[in-house]
Amino acid sequence: MTEDTKIPLITLLILTVSSFVPVGQLIMLQGQGIFLYPFEKLFATTEINVLNNVNLIAGILTVIAFYFSKRTGLKILWTVLTVFFFMAYLTFLTESTNYQDYPYFVPIMVIGILVTLPLIIVGLIKEKIKKPTHNIG
Repeated sequence: MTEDTKIPLITLLILTVSSFVPVGQLIMLQGQGIFLYPFEKLFATTEINVLNNVNLIAGILTVIAFYFSKRTGLKILWTVLTVFFFMAYLTFLTESTNYQDYPYFVPIMVIGILVTLPLIIVGLIKEKIKKPTHNIG
């Protein structure tokens, strides 16, 4: 296992454990207001469905950047930004869902798992590509 999968798995662990006291997730969602404000002015809309597409596009770009990054520091940066964008995207996407039937931490935990899945998949792909095949014979 390389850092390409270790970093996303550690992130998954942190998000899962912190879902019981989601202070970090709530701070990230508050930061989304700061991030989306210029786009709100640019697109002249307060409609979250339109603005949330910015999170989706930014999240996809950070996953691509994670794939191409070689340095550990950059991988960590792209992981944090991916969590920032995709967590907001999924939270805003599902905010009209009625979660009263579940404990408060379940939706946050599920979103945390879904947020890290693209990074884990990319990490596994990178490991598969890097792994040299040994031919015997």
